[in-house]
Amino acid sequence: MHIFKWVKTMKYLISFIKIIIIYIIFTIILSFLSYNNIINEKILSFIQLFIIFISITIYSYKLGKNKEKNGYLEGIKLGSLIVFIFLFINLLFIKNITFLKVIYYAIISILSIIGSIIGINKKTKN
Repeated sequence: MHIFKWVKTMKYLISFIKIIIIYIIFTIILSFLSYNNIINEKILSFIQLFIIFISITIYSYKLGKNKEKNGYLEGIKLGSLIVFIFLFINLLFIKNITFLKVIYYAIISILSIIGSIIGINKKTKN
């Protein structure tokens, strides 16, 4: 029984790691483009937000698609994990939380829930 819980926990951590890897890869590419003045900083910030939002939605969609019922719970779990880790990092290094950060974390949670709900509703019926 404990192994089953460990496997379920690893599923969320693997999804989180994939989201972070995608974000880092695209951030490196975008930073290179910004450094060479191909794109400006405002576009860079928007694209970085877009990438994190899309990757969270995609991975919560995949988690919801693998669930039999209550797909929104998968989104809540993944969204909570991501928000908790981002909040911890923010408090550790930046040490302040602004209203925009709260909105950012709320959007992450909502997109995670929406992605998993869409995933469970788009599941193929056999």
